[in-house]
Amino acid sequence: MRKKQFFSRIFSTTLFLTVIISGLLCWTTSARAAVTPSSGGGGGGRICVFFAPNGAPFLKTGGYFGHVGWSFSDVKADHWYFGATEDYEGHPIVKVYQNIYAWDRDGTWNDVLDTFKNQLVFHHHTVVNDVYHDKNYYTQYRCKDTAAINVNAAFQVGRDIENQDYNFLTNNCLTDVQKVFIAYDDKSLAVPDKARVDKIIPSTWFNQTLNMAQFEPITNL
Repeated sequence: MRKKQFFSRIFSTTLFLTVIISGLLCWTTSARAAVTPSSGGGGGGRICVFFAPNGAPFLKTGGYFGHVGWSFSDVKADHWYFGATEDYEGHPIVKVYQNIYAWDRDGTWNDVLDTFKNQLVFHHHTVVNDVYHDKNYYTQYRCKDTAAINVNAAFQVGRDIENQDYNFLTNNCLTDVQKVFIAYDDKSLAVPDKARVDKIIPSTWFNQTLNMAQFEPITNL
């Protein structure tokens, strides 16, 4: 009887430890929002660009190209999707099987502001903390109301970003913002014909080009 109780206790203890370890390994905050967007296709929407002036430093010159992130509203009241391609380690080219530090979330407008304003950390397997951006890295934002809205398309583009290579010239934080917004409303970034605009450097795009695209004035975060 004592032998049976002994092995019974061993089995119970092993089962308990297995459950605990499994739970710890699965306790991972993904860089993705586990959500399904509301259907959208009619009515107006709203998009906002978040700007980090000290992103993407020039090599050896002390200047910065700047960095941008995206957000767009859902058809539901005070519901937003938002994210960015951070490339936190600053590599010029990052393959898809590596970490390009792209993320997306959903929440209220206050959640949007809080996430961009404060440090963003994702916890992987409880032992690895990946910093995606530091506190006060983003300092400004500007928004625009849109005539149309396609939440599903923009949501999918935001998700697909995390499954692609990063290239600082052709596939970067700015091109990703542009892709998300164009999917949301293909006229959201339209500027006057023959206008001389910068669509390559984030700081110039945020401070100047968005003026011609009828974005609202810059707001401090």
